[in-house]
Parts: sequence; C-alpha cells; structure tokens
Amino acid sequence: MLNINRILIKDTVCFQIDESLKEIYPDSGGDGSEAAIRIQFEYDLLSGTITDLSINAFNEQDATDSIATIEKTKQGDLILRDLADMSLAVLKWQIELMFKSWKSICDIEKVKKVKRHRLRYY
Repeated sequence: MLNINRILIKDTVCFQIDESLKEIYPDSGGDGSEAAIRIQFEYDLLSGTITDLSINAFNEQDATDSIATIEKTKQGDLILRDLADMSLAVLKWQIELMFKSWKSICDIEKVKKVKRHRLRYY
C-alpha cells in the first residue's frame, strides 16, 4: 500500500490587468494590456489546506515556479500539475522521490546489478 501524505494539486490562472501596473506585472507581449498576472494556486486535497497562493508577473512561467517551489515537496507527496508546470529538473526530483518511496515500501537496502541490455528502452 502506498503511503501518500499529501495530494498537492496546483494550477495557474492568468489574466490581463490595468496597464498602470506594467512595471510590476509585465505581460510577455502581444495584443491587449501590457500588464498581466499569473496566480499560482496549490491545494492539499487530503488536509484541505492551501499550500501556495501567489501572484506573479505573467512572464514568470509555470515551469519556473515549479522549480522555485520544489523544495516544499516531501517524500510521500502525490503531485498533480499540468505539463506546463513540469521542467526536467522537477521531473528528475519527482523520479528521485518516487524511487526513494518504492525503495522504502519494498524494503530495498541495496541496488542489485542489472545486465546492461535490460536498461535499454524502445
């Protein structure tokens, strides 16, 4: 049985704001207002608590935020995000956490040698 401590659901909503705020919240260009914000919202489904609620400039991408907040994740967390939130660094971090969890669940203390041809992917 998996030991899931938190189920973290994170998503973002973006919208344009008054252009007088363009120095603080610049848009990434294009039509419309020169100012836009990105609201990051993360919710722990198990505890019912908000773990992140932040307002950033529109040009601060989701993947950048996922790297900045990765240290908040812990072993036993189930992370649900859309693919825009994932970067290679975050994916690597999640794989390492998953490996540590499986190692603990399966009581694996030592990694066994594997034949090199078994490590190929197709």
